[in-house]
Amino acid sequence: MDFGEVVLRFLELKSTIKRDEIAEKPEKFAKELEDLLGDSAKIIEEKMTQRLYAKTGMDYVKKEGYTFSDYIKDAYRKQLRSTPSTSK
Repeated sequence: MDFGEVVLRFLELKSTIKRDEIAEKPEKFAKELEDLLGDSAKIIEEKMTQRLYAKTGMDYVKKEGYTFSDYIKDAYRKQLRSTPSTSK
């Protein structure tokens, strides 16, 4: 089990956030992560953001004033725009 899985399982046990809520409630996830890890959470959030953008084929550009939640929402919007619609 990798570190990310351990953190997710711990958060599910010790907080109100569930794994399937992370994409919909990135603010809540970030808060719970910060409560768990303190200042170290920022490093993990940065790595998660970089990895998310890389895995989805998007360019990650660090933006002044952007929070973890802002990046997650931005990636989600970009992914929705790039996914072809299945309706005719």
